[in-house]
Amino acid sequence: MIADRSIPEDGRALVAIDLGAESCRVSLLRWINGVPEIQQIHCVPNGPEQRRGRLLWPMDRILDGIEEGLRKAAAAAPEGIRSIAVDGWAVDYVRLTSIAHAQPSDLDAPYCYRDERTVESKLAADLVIQPAELFTITGAQPLRINTVYQLLADNVAGIEARAPWILLPEYVLFHLGGRRVAEYTNATHTGLVNLQTGTWSRSISERLGLSIAAAPPIVRSGTVVGKLAGDLAQLPAFRDTQLIAPACHDTASAIAAVTADLSQTAYLVCGTWSLAGTVVDKPIVSEAAERAGFTNQGAAAGGYCFHTNINGMWLLKQCIDAWCAKEREIDLVTLVEDA
Repeated sequence: MIADRSIPEDGRALVAIDLGAESCRVSLLRWINGVPEIQQIHCVPNGPEQRRGRLLWPMDRILDGIEEGLRKAAAAAPEGIRSIAVDGWAVDYVRLTSIAHAQPSDLDAPYCYRDERTVESKLAADLVIQPAELFTITGAQPLRINTVYQLLADNVAGIEARAPWILLPEYVLFHLGGRRVAEYTNATHTGLVNLQTGTWSRSISERLGLSIAAAPPIVRSGTVVGKLAGDLAQLPAFRDTQLIAPACHDTASAIAAVTADLSQTAYLVCGTWSLAGTVVDKPIVSEAAERAGFTNQGAAAGGYCFHTNINGMWLLKQCIDAWCAKEREIDLVTLVEDA
């Protein structure tokens, strides 16, 4: 949601957690002499790992890093912290052993969307629902990384279709003490939401053999999902701290922060993926839009983010990692100038 620059009545600080494919960050917003100031408190290096032939996210390390960041935030804000919100990348999720609270066994490292297990599941799904039809219903570009194809891959692997799941930013909120939800902007990336109703598509789930009961309830951006619980809640700064589901998809959060009128403006979002598009009042699900690789995702304040993926920083990061492994010195400024 667009930030409110007014000082909260109680003067307490706010915490934002941003999950990124290359790093996860904990930031603190405080009001210093009536002026809002944002400080990055902690950064957790991130990246998918190959384990037993599977590409997985190190969720246990991410959560440990987030807790460290929250402890640093508590120490830096003696006035206390009013709320914690989390955003991140879309489509990936954790399968749960309980819908009551996060269990240690939930952390069997969730799959990364780049894992190739979805190649076969997408081919199988395309025989049941043509990609063009799926695009018309959901507005989501039918990419093999989408949650719908990952859940199908779970079915093939023998995971019970009714096993509850939760997307990653919302899982962090759940782990911290919140209830299990799917925030709307993030849910629209799954390939399972009917854009006309804003609800999970029962038709898609039934035709593909998925369980709609396994999905979390969808909530709007800005929903309070509970209060911080556990050991962190014992810290004085975290007494009565609310957990908020903002626009849980990082792109939707970034676009919500733009102060310009986007009805006549295009945006370019740079990250692991880069995205180019604009905000529209109604989804565009034409054949031309599908062929051009565009997608329609829920926007935080209404309407739809209509954009397409383009190559992002992931390619550069992979090159840098490979060069560093060969002990080559990298001067990024020169590299960009040469490019």
